[in-house]
Amino acid sequence: MFETGKNASLILNLAGPMQSWGVDGKFSFRETLFMPTKSGVIGILCAAMGIERDDVTNLHRVSKIRMAAAPIKSGNVERDYHTIKDVLKASGGIKDTELTERLYLADWHFVVVLEGAKELLMEVKQALLNPKWVLFLGRKSCAPSCPIVYGDCLVDQSIEELFLVDSEEEVAATVFAQIEDLETKFLGTELRDVPVNYKSRTHSTRRVMTKRVSLKGVEHALFKPNQF
Repeated sequence: MFETGKNASLILNLAGPMQSWGVDGKFSFRETLFMPTKSGVIGILCAAMGIERDDVTNLHRVSKIRMAAAPIKSGNVERDYHTIKDVLKASGGIKDTELTERLYLADWHFVVVLEGAKELLMEVKQALLNPKWVLFLGRKSCAPSCPIVYGDCLVDQSIEELFLVDSEEEVAATVFAQIEDLETKFLGTELRDVPVNYKSRTHSTRRVMTKRVSLKGVEHALFKPNQF
């Protein structure tokens, strides 16, 4: 099922009326980052492939995929409120209800590139085309508004080749991308968003570098609203 082989890249479209990518939202305030988290993206893959929350073995194999993300379209940040029941209190006991505040990215579109073994990415692509469970963008209320995989989205190129990182070529469409760095231990930004066990909500850290990149190499797999 998870054979090793030549590396390839899979291009994803993450677009919807609402998205939310939090890394520290266990209490009454649930924030969102301005890029998809690895935990959220791997969660999409697990839902598509039917990997259970306590299936640590298959989760680990999928979470080793390298990831990069960049915004295609920026929208607004919106605020919502939810009432939740049976909340644990710091002093002990349970509180009947609690008002929680939650932030969402409204009307955003991200491109995410996953780099890993080609055999695994082929299986991921097929699962995203025929998902076993419902897919959502960070939270269950955030449904995608377009196909997550579109067009010729599986290619024999690395993240750097697709994004033309450090290229001297002059192109109009350039954005800041967050690229996972598997080798550098001390540079970049550290994020605790690599899923270790979804059932126990445990995560490990990774390093990401923020670089200005071109979108020219991924344009063929980007979904545009007028294509349907």
